[in-house]
Amino acid sequence: MAESDININGLSLADTKDFGVLRFIVDDCSKAEKVLKNVGLSVRRTPVTAVEVPHRPGELFKVLSILDGEEINVEYMYEVANMTRPGTTALIFRFDDNNAAVKLLASKGIPLI
Repeated sequence: MAESDININGLSLADTKDFGVLRFIVDDCSKAEKVLKNVGLSVRRTPVTAVEVPHRPGELFKVLSILDGEEINVEYMYEVANMTRPGTTALIFRFDDNNAAVKLLASKGIPLI
C-alpha cells in the first residue's frame, strides 16, 4: 500500500481459526483493490457509513439509540479517532439497510462523512 501511495485512514482486523478479515478505509479504493489482488489476496468492497461525533462518552449510545427500534441492523462497526478533525471521532458502520440508516441518521442531525 505504501509503495503505491495509498493512504490508510482506518482499519479493523478480526481473525478466526481458519482465516482473517482485514477491513481498510483508504483514500483510493480502486487502486487499493488492484494492489491487494495483485499480491494474491481476496478482495471485496463493502459499502459502509461513517458518521462524525464528538470524542466523548455517550456519543455511540446516542447514535445507536436513534437506530433502536427502526429495524436497521448493525452488521459490524469500528471507530477511527480524529479522522476528520481533532476532538471528533468517526464511527464506521456496516448496516443491513445502508440507505435507510443514512436517511434516518441525517434526519436526526448526525453528521455523515
